[in-house]
Amino acid sequence: MQTIIYSCGAVGTVFGVIAAVMFSTNHKILGIWISFAAIVVLLLALAVYLHDEVIKGENVLSSDNKKTATPTDSIKAHKSDSVVTKNQPNAKKRAVKHIEIPQKPKDSDEQPSEVKSIVEQNLPQVLKLSFVTETIPSSKQDFPYALKVVVQTNMPIAPTHIRVIANGEIGHGDFGFDGPAMITNIRYGHQENIFELFFESPPVTPQRPLIVFLWSKTKINVDNIVVIP
Repeated sequence: MQTIIYSCGAVGTVFGVIAAVMFSTNHKILGIWISFAAIVVLLLALAVYLHDEVIKGENVLSSDNKKTATPTDSIKAHKSDSVVTKNQPNAKKRAVKHIEIPQKPKDSDEQPSEVKSIVEQNLPQVLKLSFVTETIPSSKQDFPYALKVVVQTNMPIAPTHIRVIANGEIGHGDFGFDGPAMITNIRYGHQENIFELFFESPPVTPQRPLIVFLWSKTKINVDNIVVIP
């Protein structure tokens, strides 16, 4: 291809020189035809050169495409290696597990039992008092009637400050626990039908109730017991 280009260039150059000679010797018509032939030969050489360059460029692109694997081709190759088909005799079948996700009912506003129990545990506990009265023999000559009051709680209380309200006048009052107990910071007293007491420890618990004793000149009973905050 390069030989043709060089030959066309040489012929065109020779024609150009001859045309110049023809113009110088007053052979203008012949010089014009020779000049036209020279131009045609040079254009042919240029066309052959451009065609050769295009072919070289295509060869370079084709060689690069053969060397470089596209991402799509690599993905396809990876998939073809990892997928097990039925035509492979030694292929192992994969076990696919279907996981079912439980869905929350849309129309149900009820909370699960576990959530309810947590909420109930976080709620503040309300103090509740209950008491039982019992008439007992009096140990005091001035007050022939005696009443034993067992005060029960649903939670520990410490310090303890309560007010016992009776339906009659109280002559004397006292308190303690069933069994020995070290009671600290004691304050108590009575006025008419009310007996009030206070101590810091030990706490009154559901397992260890407080016992109150009331003496009176007439038979009385307890109407209410109030916890003083």
